[in-house]
Amino acid sequence: MSTVVPWVWHGMLTAGFLVSVINVDASTLADEATKSETRTGDLRTLLTRDGIQVAEQHVVLPEPALANRSQDVSQESNLKELSGNIGWERFSRQNLNSPVIIRVDPLQNSDSQPVGLLVRQAYIAYARLDDLRKRDFMDSIFSSGANDSEGEIRELTLPERNKLGIVETETDEEMYFYVRLPLLRKVMVRGVLRVQRRDQDNGIEVYWQLDPRFTETVASETPDDQDATSGELKAETQMKNTWSPLSTNELGMLVEGSPVAYRGMAGYMSVWPTGLEENQLLVESRMALHEPVEWFGGTKYLRSKLLISLQEGAKQFRRSLR
Repeated sequence: MSTVVPWVWHGMLTAGFLVSVINVDASTLADEATKSETRTGDLRTLLTRDGIQVAEQHVVLPEPALANRSQDVSQESNLKELSGNIGWERFSRQNLNSPVIIRVDPLQNSDSQPVGLLVRQAYIAYARLDDLRKRDFMDSIFSSGANDSEGEIRELTLPERNKLGIVETETDEEMYFYVRLPLLRKVMVRGVLRVQRRDQDNGIEVYWQLDPRFTETVASETPDDQDATSGELKAETQMKNTWSPLSTNELGMLVEGSPVAYRGMAGYMSVWPTGLEENQLLVESRMALHEPVEWFGGTKYLRSKLLISLQEGAKQFRRSLR
């Protein structure tokens, strides 16, 4: 498993931090959507400057808090402001149960109807940054949880990339993955994940997006989408960005319904030393997620479950660093 996979998986599970939304008129939305979906350049620029489409909204993620340090601004002051009412001393203590800043907000369309979630998260962890770069260390953290009988993240093979028309040169900085992500055993998201890693001397950033180039209209009931023998989705259909309803059969196994085209999932995870104490790291993750009303009927079900998962995810990550 590549070292990139655990970072992306952790970022997807722990979701986002400090997401901002810019409302623009319909004509601008259409223009920006076209430009964003055809561009295959720097993901950091796309997510933090150009923005992506989440349903009817244009979403821009702010850059990591410590990515652009200024000599004119007190880093300690910035971090204490980040901790807010929690207080820096409590926020930064070296403990598995130290506070985690979490906020899950609804993303609404022009009719004030919920179309997605904006999630933010930040917490302090203690480790040597160089340790987080090690392949074996990173794989040991998440390899047991990233792939199971229901969920999966794996790197695309060369034949798969060729079939999809991915001609970019493969490097350590940009990679492509197939993702199968079950959400609360109710929804299955499948597709192609594009990932870029920025590994710097004093920080690590991993940006990811469900690549909109592989989102296309999928007929709600197309016999050719399923294998006639097994009834499972064909490999070429699995590689499309889709979501499917999940149900449980009499044996307790998950059964997927017909796939529906899906887009609107992106974010990043970053880890930067605070510079205030040795091996003290600020962990941030940010995500924008499109949540079709068909998923959970427009309720706050996913939001409520995320709050619990985010807390547990931070604790597990801290525990893995010990």
